[in-house]
Parts: sequence; C-alpha cells; structure tokens
Amino acid sequence: MRHNVAIVIVIANNDGNGGSLRQRMHMGNACRESIMMFQSGLRYDRICEVLGGVGEHVEHARDVGPALERAIASGRPACVNIAIDSCAIFPFD
Repeated sequence: MRHNVAIVIVIANNDGNGGSLRQRMHMGNACRESIMMFQSGLRYDRICEVLGGVGEHVEHARDVGPALERAIASGRPACVNIAIDSCAIFPFD
C-alpha cells in the first residue's frame, strides 16, 4: 500500500481449516467438528480497504471473474477474498 503497487492478491479463504481438516480426515471425523486456525469469516478484503487498497469479497463462483476484473482495473493494490468450503479437502499428495 505504501508504494501503491498495483498488485492483486487472491485468497482462497477456507477459514484456515485445510491443514487440520486434511489431518483429521484419516480419523473419520473430518468435518463433523471444525477447528479453525483463524477467526471464522475473516474479511481480508476489508483489511485491504482500511489500509487504502481495493477489497473484493466473493461468495459465488460466478462472481470471481467480475471481482478480478474490478481489482485489476482499479490500478491499486487489491485483495480478492474468495470464501470457499471449509470442509473441502485439497489433493496435496
């Protein structure tokens, strides 16, 4: 923000649940009990706005493209915070 670099940060926000979820899936109770590593629903986009950048919050896949376009067109530092399923298991094998 300080140097006004036109960078767009994209966050796939699963509330920080991915790592612990992957470990717990081997125990058979992967998503029955959520263990958040961060505050649930943290709005990184709002943090970016408060610091002088552009923030976009996305909850539906259809809105990702337009949010990215607005962030890029702003010519300012931007954060696109995409809320994703906190119970999704990512294939990191």
